[in-house]
Parts: sequence; structure tokens; C-alpha cells
Amino acid sequence: MRTSLLNRRQFLGMAGASVLAAGLPRVKAVAEPTPKTPNIRRGVWPILVTPFTVSGQVDYGAIPELIEFYVQAGCAGVFAGGLSSEIFKLTLDEMVQIAQVSMKSAAGRIGIVATGSLGATLEEQASGLRRVGDTGVDASVILVSKLPSAEAVGDQLLKLAELAPGPLGLYECPVPDNHRIPVADFGRVAHSNRYFFIKDTSPEPEEFGKKVKAAEGSPLRMFNATLSRLPEMMQIGADGHCGTAAIVCPELTGQASQLEDPALSKRAHSVLMAINGEMVSTAYPSSGKYILEKRGLHLGTPSRDDSMGDLNDDVRHHLDALLKDFDFKSPSVKVG
Repeated sequence: MRTSLLNRRQFLGMAGASVLAAGLPRVKAVAEPTPKTPNIRRGVWPILVTPFTVSGQVDYGAIPELIEFYVQAGCAGVFAGGLSSEIFKLTLDEMVQIAQVSMKSAAGRIGIVATGSLGATLEEQASGLRRVGDTGVDASVILVSKLPSAEAVGDQLLKLAELAPGPLGLYECPVPDNHRIPVADFGRVAHSNRYFFIKDTSPEPEEFGKKVKAAEGSPLRMFNATLSRLPEMMQIGADGHCGTAAIVCPELTGQASQLEDPALSKRAHSVLMAINGEMVSTAYPSSGKYILEKRGLHLGTPSRDDSMGDLNDDVRHHLDALLKDFDFKSPSVKVG
């Protein structure tokens, strides 16, 4: 279990812990969906943090406000089922209901993709994918790290495409082990025309660029999660960003992802690195929920996953001080 925690810390901690510089205005998602991509647009895709009550039950009533927040922030879609969703602390029934509530709340205004591939065998995983798919999500997402074998990844993904009808997505989850899809397999998976979304965790532009090239001409849209290389990934051909910083700063993520103004992208990226580093270093994902509360949401901070510490008074006071004068939509506010 210690290895999994280290992997997660390394993955989430790809950011500095320096002072925050400035907020930036919201940016609209770009590119309308086509018949080949079910409402999976280019742009920012935050991960949906799972709201819990103080007794530890999923607070489904808090999800609509979260979805509305991302709609108003100009996001392209929401991914319900990442590590930040505490996916390994949820049951399949809970995942299905979260997907249902998210879809109803989005009402077609933004895309919704959701994880469903729980189980030890491909058949069990396909069953979960079908259940999530029945909610109408734009893609049922497969956790690549939970495939029965680390070998023949492409063959397993094509088999799941046979077993689970409907649009599918991929998540190269870094836990328990980050089994990224080999470049050699990537093209045939993408060109199966069954996969429409991927949260890619390639740490370096070279690897990601090879995947982009392999997927050319397919309906697969590629959203990288490596915040430290966000501008480079966008230049290479990413369709957007799907990472932790977007949870609390979707507007800044949109600014950092655009290519028209490199200076603006660089500035926004610096701010994202700072706030992400502070957020994920302690008490995550409760710290992220706390920042969302500071932005006016009412989802509460309880989490089932306490592997990164408790959201105690010291953490709250630190975040309060950091965000005291921070305006998430201002281009000029500096926080000391």
C-alpha cells in the first residue's frame, strides 16, 4: 500500500508550492461535438470530487451545484471517476448513481464521462461499463491500471470493446500501478472507433506526441493530465487538460491551455502550478473541496480517503492565508 501512496503523491505533486500570482477570466470550451464524438469537446475537463456527508455517505444532492459550477466556468466536460473522485472508495452502485445525477445536472450542456470498470475479470469489468453506459454518459471509462494483466494491454481493451457496447473512454490511472497504454497498441485501440476519450498520464511530451500521431484520424480525443508540461502537451496536439488543478481553477486551466497568447498561457500555468502544489500536498482531496467552498460552493469537506492527512485547523489556516486576497477571475491580484 505504501507504494501506491508514493505513486499517487508523485503524480499529484507535479507542481510547485510557491506563492500564487493571479486569477484569470473564464474561457469557453472550444469545438462543438461531431457525430463521431458524443459531446466530448476540446477544452477543460475537471475531475468530479465526490461529496460526502459527515457520516460518510455520498451526498448526491451536492453534485448538481458542482456540475453547474463547471458549466458556468466554461468547461467542456467533467470526468466522474478519477483518483480525486476517491474512485477506489466507491461501490459500483454509487458510481452508477453519481453518473446518473451528473448526467441529469449537465443536461447536455457539457460532456460527462464516468468510470465503471470494476472487477477482477474482463467480463466483470464489462458488466460495470454497461451499467454506467446505461446512464447515458458520453463514455464509460476503463481504468487501464485495473486490467487483469499488465501484458497485452491493447488486446484487453479491444476485448472490452466487444463486451461493452456504447462509447468508451480510457484513464491511465497511476494507482495501483501506472500501466500506460504502449504506443505500439495505441493506434489500433484508437482506430477501433470505440474509444472517444482518454485521460492520458504520459509524463513527457515525446511519449505523448507519439500517441497523438498514432491516433490521428480516429475519434479519440486526448486530454493529458501532466500539469507541469501542460503548454507543451497542448502544442503537440492535446485536445485539452484533465487534471487536479482544473477542479478548483477551471478558468485558469482554460487560459493555460490556449495557444493564441503564449504570454498569458505561461502566466496562467505558473499560477496553476502554485495552487496545485499547495492543494495536493496535504489533506487531499479534502483540501480541494475546501478551496471549492472558498469559491462559494456548498459540498462540504468530508472524504473517505485520508491517506494524505486530515483537513485540520492548521491546513485550513494555511489555505485561508494563501487565498485571503485571491480572486480566481482577476488577472492582476497577487497573493503573498
